[in-house]
Amino acid sequence: LYLRMDQWHHRIVLHRADEDDLAYLGWRVAGPVEFEDIQAKLRSAGIPFTVAGEAEAKERHVLALLKLTDPGGNPTEIFYGPRVDTHKPFHPGRPMYGRFVTGSQGIGHCILRQDDVEAAA
Repeated sequence: LYLRMDQWHHRIVLHRADEDDLAYLGWRVAGPVEFEDIQAKLRSAGIPFTVAGEAEAKERHVLALLKLTDPGGNPTEIFYGPRVDTHKPFHPGRPMYGRFVTGSQGIGHCILRQDDVEAAA
């Protein structure tokens, strides 16, 4: 189930599973150059990652996607080219007083527990 909160195709995805856990957390880079740059930085730091295939990128509605695990074991993805549905106005399911704008800030913030803070920094 894809959940929208702005003009992006989705910001949150819910998957039916046997466990109650985070399946992945995605971080966007600006474009293909930055996508290649982050791969070089990860290689240089000795951090293992895989570049997802076209089918998985299509499922996430992005142009390219790489996958890794952070020091706390959280599945992490880095992507570029998210699908943006500017032709489909977003209407929240409840009245919003003022404006709720995500824009370049995404959903705001995410807090993940880390057992080894130094490794995660």
